[in-house]
Amino acid sequence: LNKSQYIYVMFMDCAHKLSHTNWMTLLLGALCLIFLLCAKVASRRYKRLSLFGPLAPLLCCVAGTLLIWLCEPLRDTYQVSYVGQNGKIP
Repeated sequence: LNKSQYIYVMFMDCAHKLSHTNWMTLLLGALCLIFLLCAKVASRRYKRLSLFGPLAPLLCCVAGTLLIWLCEPLRDTYQVSYVGQNGKIP
């Protein structure tokens, strides 16, 4: 996005570049965010799940890494990848 001191210019630039969005990456990111928010609520509401709140980001990261590593169509068809993918395991 182009930087500007006016927010409406940035919103217009964002609207013009919306067609370049990788929708699968956006969907996976939204699902991770929903999972993290639900884990936070569940850990506050239920005392038995109090450890689930702090562990949720780690679980989400591990699940995302394994999902991209084990599911080839995500990498090949939808071009989903992690930043800095240099080794066997992203």
